[in-house]
Amino acid sequence: MDRKNTLWIVAVWLAAAVALKANALEITFLDVGEGEAIFLKSAGQTALIDSGNPLSGAVVTDFLKARGVNSLDKVIITHPHLDHMGGVFQILPRFTVKQRYDNGQNADPKNHLYRWYRQAYRNVNYHALKPGD
Repeated sequence: MDRKNTLWIVAVWLAAAVALKANALEITFLDVGEGEAIFLKSAGQTALIDSGNPLSGAVVTDFLKARGVNSLDKVIITHPHLDHMGGVFQILPRFTVKQRYDNGQNADPKNHLYRWYRQAYRNVNYHALKPGD
């Protein structure tokens, strides 16, 4: 099983565990064009799985602001492809993110966007997920 599938399984189990505890789970799949962004809310906890691309990150921030979200408890980036992680460049300056996760996969160090992602996202309250987390 590859890391992307493992992360999806972790995300689904996390959502199920939260839902069972709180008896209520809200899941919103945001239309970010190519890529993904999924918002989860349960028992006052919020999570975002992926963030769209650098341009569609505005869709995510607008959605969160319209919902009155000022901070996110967890942001999980499934893998460092631009259409999944690019929105963090718009999210991080606007929202407090308490815990940051991704699969720890290294991307091309010569690509400035991936270097900036590592510098911006993987510096505070960050954990690389692995099987068993």
